Amino acid sequence: MNKIVILLITALFIAGCDNSVERADKTVSLVQENVTSIVNELTEIQLAEGNLQAEFESTIANAGDNLTYFASDDSPIQQNIQRRKEHLTKLEEIRGELDKMIEEFSNQVNNSPLPTEQVTNQITQLQELSQEVVTYISDYRKNIETESIVYKSIANPETDYSSFFAVFDSVSKLHTTNQINLERILGYFEPINAQLINFKVYLANLQESN
Repeated sequence: MNKIVILLITALFIAGCDNSVERADKTVSLVQENVTSIVNELTEIQLAEGNLQAEFESTIANAGDNLTYFASDDSPIQQNIQRRKEHLTKLEEIRGELDKMIEEFSNQVNNSPLPTEQVTNQITQLQELSQEVVTYISDYRKNIETESIVYKSIANPETDYSSFFAVFDSVSKLHTTNQINLERILGYFEPINAQLINFKVYLANLQESN
């Protein structure tokens, strides 16, 4: 094998390594952005939940003696519900993007410059996170529809003090389920983010050495 052929093969090998490093780095960056977006949407939902009391009181104040306002989609309490529904839709879209990135990560396993075992473990964690988000969205959507109906029931002319305060018990039970699902999701963020940062450092060192 002459010197020119050896140099050509070496150049092609180095170029291939550079491409795999760049591809892995891009995938890691996209996953980081996606996970951050998931956190942001969950935060927005929590903020809306935190405003429920104030918007419930605002609905009462605007209703005056006519509690039928609780059945209006324009009432602050129903607007709050609508905002959370919109964030659930965004969260679902982001989760769909995450699944595509998991697939991209999986396709890179055999040719990735990253440690195979760590990549495989990260893929497993991301898949589990994705499934927990699916459960969160599914349960939350069912619960929020019930929540909307419960608040609208206040508009019923036959509502008395007993049924009025029963609304809070019903909503509290719905939020308990949502909170349990949320806490299961939150447990994934720290280990996933820590590993993604380690990947970025590893790839940066590889790029410097090349």
